[in-house]
Amino acid sequence: MNTFKPVEYVKGWCYHVLPLVYDDSLSYEEQICKLTNAVNQCITNINNLPEIVEEAVREFVETHGLENIVRDVFAELVFINVKNPPEDMTPAKGDSLTDDTEALQTLINYAGKNNGILFFPAGNYMVKSLTLPNNATLMGYDRYKTTLVLIGGTNASMFTGNISNCTIANIGFNGNRTVQTLHEPLFNCTLNNALISNVLLSNANTLGNFTKADNSHSQFSDIVCNNFNDAIFINGKSPCSITNILFTMDTGSANTLINIETNNSVYGIFSNVTTNYGIVCTGVGNTGTGTILNASTALQNSLFPNNFNIMGTTQSFNITNNLYNEISGTHEEITKNNKINNVGGNETSSITGDYQLTANNIFLNPANPLKYGTVQKLNENFNYVEAQDKNNNPYKILVEGENIEPIQSKSSMSGELVTSRVGRFLLKNNNYTSDEGNTLNFAYAQGSVIIESTNRIIIAYIPYNTANFQLSNDLMLREYSLSNGNLIREAIISNGGHGNGIGYNPNNNTLYIAQCFMYTSKGVSNKSNVIVTVDYNTLTKTGEFTVNNPSDSGWGYVTYDLETEKLYVGGTRAVYEINPANGSIISSYTIDFPIESGSFAGQSAYMRNNILYQVISKPEMLIVNDINNGFINTYNMPYFGQRIYPWGENESLSVLSDGTIYVTTCLDGGPNPDNEIVQIFKTNLSYSVPQEQPYYGSPLFYSDIYINNNVNSFNPDGSEDNPFNSTEEMLQVLRSNLYYKDIVNIRFTQGTYGQLRIYKMNNLDIQCANSTFSIIQVSRSSNIYIRQALLDKSLTTYAESCCSVYHSIVSLIDCYVKENSVINSLTDGLFYFETSTITWQGGISPKSGYVDAAGYDGNVFITLKETIFNNSYRLRNIKLLNSVNMYGGVYPLFVGTVNPTESGKYNSFVGKTINLSSLTKNFFFITFGIETTAGRETAYKFFIDDFSSASATYFIRDFNMADSISSSSGGLQMYELSMQMTPTGFNYNWLHNINLKISGSTVNAQIPDPQPTNTLTLKYIYLSNF
Repeated sequence: MNTFKPVEYVKGWCYHVLPLVYDDSLSYEEQICKLTNAVNQCITNINNLPEIVEEAVREFVETHGLENIVRDVFAELVFINVKNPPEDMTPAKGDSLTDDTEALQTLINYAGKNNGILFFPAGNYMVKSLTLPNNATLMGYDRYKTTLVLIGGTNASMFTGNISNCTIANIGFNGNRTVQTLHEPLFNCTLNNALISNVLLSNANTLGNFTKADNSHSQFSDIVCNNFNDAIFINGKSPCSITNILFTMDTGSANTLINIETNNSVYGIFSNVTTNYGIVCTGVGNTGTGTILNASTALQNSLFPNNFNIMGTTQSFNITNNLYNEISGTHEEITKNNKINNVGGNETSSITGDYQLTANNIFLNPANPLKYGTVQKLNENFNYVEAQDKNNNPYKILVEGENIEPIQSKSSMSGELVTSRVGRFLLKNNNYTSDEGNTLNFAYAQGSVIIESTNRIIIAYIPYNTANFQLSNDLMLREYSLSNGNLIREAIISNGGHGNGIGYNPNNNTLYIAQCFMYTSKGVSNKSNVIVTVDYNTLTKTGEFTVNNPSDSGWGYVTYDLETEKLYVGGTRAVYEINPANGSIISSYTIDFPIESGSFAGQSAYMRNNILYQVISKPEMLIVNDINNGFINTYNMPYFGQRIYPWGENESLSVLSDGTIYVTTCLDGGPNPDNEIVQIFKTNLSYSVPQEQPYYGSPLFYSDIYINNNVNSFNPDGSEDNPFNSTEEMLQVLRSNLYYKDIVNIRFTQGTYGQLRIYKMNNLDIQCANSTFSIIQVSRSSNIYIRQALLDKSLTTYAESCCSVYHSIVSLIDCYVKENSVINSLTDGLFYFETSTITWQGGISPKSGYVDAAGYDGNVFITLKETIFNNSYRLRNIKLLNSVNMYGGVYPLFVGTVNPTESGKYNSFVGKTINLSSLTKNFFFITFGIETTAGRETAYKFFIDDFSSASATYFIRDFNMADSISSSSGGLQMYELSMQMTPTGFNYNWLHNINLKISGSTVNAQIPDPQPTNTLTLKYIYLSNF
């Protein structure tokens, strides 16, 4: 490199005593002296030039800024750094958090307008849908370090528009498909003279849907396609070149790798993805080479001529001008331009010497398994087949033996975790006890931590359902055995707060608890940055310290890394290593989080060997990050753990040394619950945990599920040997997919069980075995049979009826209510049925201490509203609201003895608990039962009139014949009676009565006067719908 060289001065001297000439002219010597002086002045300036230039450059840089100078120079060349664009444009962040959509769209439009290049430095750029104009080139730092990530819930393509006269290179594009609900192609663009090179396309159902413009050319090179259903569609007929494209999958399978519509194009691919189709080609004149492993159909080639040479484990093809060779089964089929030669049948070859087959690849695809030498036993786990290598060295090929353990499969990445339930705890809600929840009750789980050395778990509980629980900031720590669920000890921690996370340091036996927030008054809370310390040996509070939160929010969790022996606090998007001695922050880490803020509820986290495992709710997910190397993966929790247990809300987790993850969840037992259900599930991200299937049903017939409150198992499954002891847990399990469509027999062991609330369930035969319940409620369910249930309203403070049914089809068989003062004040009576079909059987003549359905008069026994009521008993204490149909029985308005000329009253419930108007409006017929002679009754039925506000009269005309009649003796009574029904009772009278008597050859007619009073006795008045 040339450097600046200083110029030496010109040396000389002049006489200055006498002039050499005496006019204005100069002598030669004088001229030379002046010239020398001028030259030396120039030399001085030249020698000062580097310093002058350096000073000028320094001043220019200090005034304008080097970064701005470089930016402006590149901007003039239209080479724009998206993180440092021209001054009038908003820079992109690329920080995995900020929505860069608007900033990038502006820059892309600018680049397209000016034929420019957009440069993306390393980073994760969160974007929604972007539109590409013509002439906009996108260049990244590296496809593994520069990534554009589609924001969850975008439900649109990341790119639409035109990839025209430009290049896209060195960038990763992530469709983030696990948090999208609509799955549009990642790229949905037109191609026109474009180059797409060295890019990573991932995590979208369709990675690219490209339409080639006519008379254009485009190139794809060095592409990786990862995690997709259909990878790439190339539409249009103009040529295209795709070389060195790789297809991979983290988990699962695909449908199609590449769909080719173009003509005269070149393709080169490699794939190990399990897929239905490799290449689907509908164009002509195309050439392709590559390897496609694990495809059901490696090449689907519908037109010709095309030239493909594809090798694979499932199929291999060598197609030249549509010459197609494939060997399958016991024949070879060669097709060329629709000419087929088919050789069928069996073929046997006997070779006395060696037979050698040489080829680049050999692919056999028999319909049945290959046959080879005799399988011999090696040990209990393996068998083997004798073989030898090309040098005749013998070796054994191992095959599966009888007792080999199956290899556990990998858990599905970014899918639903395979889980197994360890156990559960039922904690009484106690909100509806005699003191109406005023007793402080720690029932809802929050943070937890497992002590692996002792196989125990500590769970923090907040006072969830007391009348004034928001006035308490205390929490309860309970320690359980994970072997059997036994409670070992418990202690209240004063001002423990919400207890959102727990860390445990075994070196100093200290528990760290994140307060998260603290109540200042009922319903009002402040976020807390306080970490509480507890002595694990004694479960006593030892102190607390504050960690200032840079984000001005409470700490969501605290966790201790057992591998690195460091303590951390954090939230969903950042985690901080702290000094527990003074609460100072040592270092901070930004967490890559694939879900937008506000769309979930953060819960807790656990750090193990610098891997942060976070659980969130709504949706219930596990998110895993390496704090040094970034995002690893997300996992969905199942709706039902181990396929039958409802998951509930994620609360906290622990990770053991072998990678097993224990997740603590919590859920209400049901509507107005008796219990909170705290569950512990386990899973492993490296392999599927063993998952027993505790399902005791038959989808072709019926299922049996057992419940016994005398058995208290840590992990019940509803079997006869391991029954549930809570109706709420049992009903939650019946909502799982395994049971939901079954006909289920629920078999109780006699006991007391609290509430039985059935909501949106069908086909249940509930065999209560004279068990006692505080309330039975059925809503929006069908084909529900409840047998031998006893109801004791004194067990609860709920003001609703003992049994209520809404919008359901239910049969109640031998169900009884216990006598007590509570039932007499129930607003809607003992039983309330609305918009339902009810079949009532039994309930009559109960054992002592229970209500008799036929005679109870302390309150309304049954209230019917817009209901079909089937019963074979003459129940009287029934209140009717709106339209009611009673089938299979009658309503006894009157039962007794009344003779003509007498009056009678309706049963004692009419006008007291029963409205007469509702009776006359809900029944079609009224029937009068009259005893004509002793022991003989005749029923007279009429359409009913409304006599609740005005009288209605019914006329009965009939005759009564003597038991014995001959030509000379006997008689006949002809009569007409009136039955006047009034709002308060009825009047029974004669209208006409004629006695005809045969005496010899004559018949005498006689009108009795006075009318008899002891004949034609009224025995009952019934209302019915038949």
